[in-house]
Amino acid sequence: MSRTPSDPQSGSSSAGLFGQLRPVRPPPPTRHRTHEATWKRLGETIPRTEQEWQAARRRHGFDTPQAMAVTLVKLLDPTDDENSIYKIIFLAACHAESYGDWAKRPKTYADVRELLGNPRLDEGVLERYMKSAVRLIKLLDGLYMRGLLHRAYESILYIPSQISHLRQFGEQPERFMSLFLIEKPLPEIQGSLMLYLPLPGASHPP
Repeated sequence: MSRTPSDPQSGSSSAGLFGQLRPVRPPPPTRHRTHEATWKRLGETIPRTEQEWQAARRRHGFDTPQAMAVTLVKLLDPTDDENSIYKIIFLAACHAESYGDWAKRPKTYADVRELLGNPRLDEGVLERYMKSAVRLIKLLDGLYMRGLLHRAYESILYIPSQISHLRQFGEQPERFMSLFLIEKPLPEIQGSLMLYLPLPGASHPP
C-alpha cells in the first residue's frame, strides 16, 4: 500500500495553530523590597512601658553596675564579628575623622573595608555606610531632645542595629521616632549616657 505524502502547507498551518493555542504566561511580578520586616522588628523591640524597659535591661546585661561594665567592654570589642554596635561607632568615627579632608579618605576607606571584611566595596557604598551610622546618632539625639532623655541612647542595645537596617532608619527619621513612646522617665540611677555613641568613638578612634 502506497503512503500519501503529507501536505507541507497543512503541516505549516497546524504548527501555526498550535502556536496560537499555546498559553501565554504573564511575566513574573516585580518584587519591590519594602523592608517592612525591619520596621516590624523595630516596633517589637522598643521598650514602651517601665516593665518592658526593666526587662530589656536584664536581657541585655544593663541592669546592674557590674553587668553594665561587662556589657560596655563587649561593645568595644573589635574582634567580635557580630558586634554591630562597635561597627556603628567605628563607621561614625571614620566619617568624623575624614570629613572635609580628602587626604584622609583612602585610609578611611581601607579601614572600613577591613572592618567589614570586604576589600571590594566601592567608595559610594562606604560613604553610605558611614553616613547611615551618623544619621542613627542624630536620630538618638532627636529622641533625647523630644523627652526620652538618657533612654534614647540606651535603646541602641535593643533595636535592630545591623548596617543593613541603619539606612532605612536614616531615610525615614519621623517613622523611626514615631515608634518610640516618648515619656520622660522618672529620675533613676543609670548608666545610659555611657552608651552615647560619640563618647566611645572618641575614646576608641579608628
